[in-house]
Amino acid sequence: GVRTRVGISECKNDKPGSESSPLCGICFCESPAHVGLPCRGHGYCEDCWSNYVSLAVEEGKGCLDLRCPAPKCRERLRPTQVRKLCVRPELVRRYDRFLLDSFVAE
Repeated sequence: GVRTRVGISECKNDKPGSESSPLCGICFCESPAHVGLPCRGHGYCEDCWSNYVSLAVEEGKGCLDLRCPAPKCRERLRPTQVRKLCVRPELVRRYDRFLLDSFVAE
């Protein structure tokens, strides 16, 4: 459907996925966290997700099209997910400013 074409899954539940690895797929340290992402987080820990999102917001407006870092996953992160995963309040404000600017520009 339309949701899939724009990178948003049709799945509405946030139950943990069936990831079999007991370790994070990025840092290989912590157990994967299920942080309420539609793509189920793909076996990455919450720290890695937070660092990924926070770095993207620090780097600029490209964070508005942020997608899951898993290979072959095109799931777009929603604004509520980005806000939840940002590690510092000033990054949430920066993201919200980018989001507002994008609406004004359109």
